[in-house]
Amino acid sequence: ELQAAPAQLLKLDINDDEFHELRKIALHEMPVLSKQQEHTSIARFHDRVVSLRREHEYYLSEAQAEVLVLQQIEAELLDLSSER
Repeated sequence: ELQAAPAQLLKLDINDDEFHELRKIALHEMPVLSKQQEHTSIARFHDRVVSLRREHEYYLSEAQAEVLVLQQIEAELLDLSSER
């Protein structure tokens, strides 16, 4: 019963339209943590964002470049997990 109480509170605070549709969620197996860390260090992430902005002659905002780099990292991690 104690565990149910916080869940009920969360349920009250979240509207149905704030959830993603199940058909839009694609879960995949991730590679082991050590492999993930090679691709996702903060310093490496920042370097990749700066590099991508340079490649696009700074037409991309930092936020746009960050989204693109995160998408690249996601693809790389999915490739790594499929290699196992």
